[in-house]
Amino acid sequence: GTSLLALAVNPMTGDLWVANTDARNRTRFEPAIAGRAFDNRVTVVTGNASDHGNGFHVPLEPPLTSRSHAQPAALAFHDDGHGGGIAYIAALGTATVVALDAVTGELVAEIDTGEVPVGLAVDDENHRLYVLSRVDKDVRTYDIAGGHALAARPQPLAYDTEPQGVDRGRRHLYDARASTGAGNGNMSCASCHIFGHTDA
Repeated sequence: GTSLLALAVNPMTGDLWVANTDARNRTRFEPAIAGRAFDNRVTVVTGNASDHGNGFHVPLEPPLTSRSHAQPAALAFHDDGHGGGIAYIAALGTATVVALDAVTGELVAEIDTGEVPVGLAVDDENHRLYVLSRVDKDVRTYDIAGGHALAARPQPLAYDTEPQGVDRGRRHLYDARASTGAGNGNMSCASCHIFGHTDA
């Protein structure tokens, strides 16, 4: 990919998963791009150092998913303890987390979260997924065993030092959803201006 936004080792397979966007810079002229200047995806690198690795891309868009998921920027894994598990990919621009089978790459769920989900953590023992929302300034808990239902009310962060103007700007910077009028479903301002150059 052009911009590598997160990476993690899949504990079930030992493969390296890389959340990334791939700019379609070599495709010339808007009619050919048709509003899709980026591919939002996860690259799975398999193999070992001796064979220089092989890999494949998992696009975070139809037909795999029901809608596009823009700016994949965090990864986490749930090990079910039986040789399988779930890979979670947070998509900043669409306020979603995509859940994929960690072995096959097939879609498990598409989870709507708070605005700009930047952090993921998994509690394997209690089957919980935690999602940190940067704009809503809260942590949401999802029940993995219960079909990824919200397990509790969102817990607000205790202290916030950022001015309101930064909050409003951040929402606009990352939002890729066509439904809000901020993006086209595939990209936002932050797709080109990665983390606003200073908002990491």
